[in-house]
Amino acid sequence: MKKMFVFTAFYAIAILMNLQSTYAQTDSGQKQFAKIKVGEIEIITLVDASSEFDISIFDGDKTLREQLSGGKKLPASVNAFLVKKRDSLILVDTGIGKKLPENIKAAGFQPEQVNAIILTHTHGDHTGGLLKNGQAAFPNATLWLSQKELVYWQSQNSRYADVCKKAYNGLKFIVQDEKTPLIIPEMTAFDIEGHTPGHTALLLRSQNEGAILIADLLHSVTLQFAYPDVCANFDADKHKAIAARKKLLKLAADENLSIAGAHIPFPAIGKVAVNGDGFLFTPLENP
Repeated sequence: MKKMFVFTAFYAIAILMNLQSTYAQTDSGQKQFAKIKVGEIEIITLVDASSEFDISIFDGDKTLREQLSGGKKLPASVNAFLVKKRDSLILVDTGIGKKLPENIKAAGFQPEQVNAIILTHTHGDHTGGLLKNGQAAFPNATLWLSQKELVYWQSQNSRYADVCKKAYNGLKFIVQDEKTPLIIPEMTAFDIEGHTPGHTALLLRSQNEGAILIADLLHSVTLQFAYPDVCANFDADKHKAIAARKKLLKLAADENLSIAGAHIPFPAIGKVAVNGDGFLFTPLENP
């Protein structure tokens, strides 16, 4: 058993090293966390790594892509989020485990205070920070994800999934019905299948205010707000990804909800408005 655990932990470290080489730090001297209030709820952006995406990962008209990007790589980020209400401290995704722990501390918290972790999906840039030296990086947290996403995780990376399940003493399943409270009464979950089979977005409502944590609903502010039919090659089912993107962005625009995205550059939070056949994103100022 000990040999097996060492092997799987080594396997996980190899995956993380590969991911960390993909996401190059570009703004290490800048602020790496931001806080907003949604009624009684506090949402904290935590930058785990800064990154860029090459325009070649996106589909659609090449000329348009080059015009919108200026022929350069598109700015992005790898973000996680804390959702705080009184004694509940919920971590949404864990990045690749690069700068997340230090930015949690910079924001005024300790990893031991996190009592729940929600995985919006199980790609490595959302699960990589779950472990530290083969053990749970957040030892007092319960792990949550959708049942479909667990099946997907085990099909793609069963060794790492099994190590994480063991480290966190199993897991709990998210109900993605848009109405069942998730951990706190103000939070519900949306099924946004497309990027992955069990992809989850989170809706928070408190005191007539609201926000949606959109996970990987989109990967480029420059391209995909204005042209929501554009997909990245990370999306497993592009038709479903497009439908989910349009549905959630329209909801945010219609109801004046803030949105927070895993790959939106810092501060990763803003407002959305309908703009023709697409949308216009306005980032939060002075978080």
